[in-house]
Amino acid sequence: MVPGVIGAITNATTALIGKGAVELMVPGNFPVGCSAVYLTLFESPNKGDYERHGCLKAFNAFARYHNSQVKVALDMLRQKYPHVRIIYADYYGAAMRNFVHAPVHHGYRYAALALINGSSSTPPLVSSPL
Repeated sequence: MVPGVIGAITNATTALIGKGAVELMVPGNFPVGCSAVYLTLFESPNKGDYERHGCLKAFNAFARYHNSQVKVALDMLRQKYPHVRIIYADYYGAAMRNFVHAPVHHGYRYAALALINGSSSTPPLVSSPL
């Protein structure tokens, strides 16, 4: 699955460069294991399936792997097209820093660990604005 997606990203980026683009931003994936949808659909009674902030380990590991492969592909494109500025947008890191590690700063009372997995008496992040 990941190689196909990385191939599509590489092909799209190459096509844009072929059309004359000289500056491109390519985003990585979000920490989908922290998503309320994933937390709901893939709820587990096993506490070991969750990271310390309540995100699903397996899905975040998959997102990190995907992102690492995007970075490798972008490095190869940068070598092939040194005249083009190719920027990697780290959505995973930004989301983890801002919404998981510091949710109150962004108007939420609680981190991703929520009622979803039964480990907290607090409401889910997505429904608890201040």
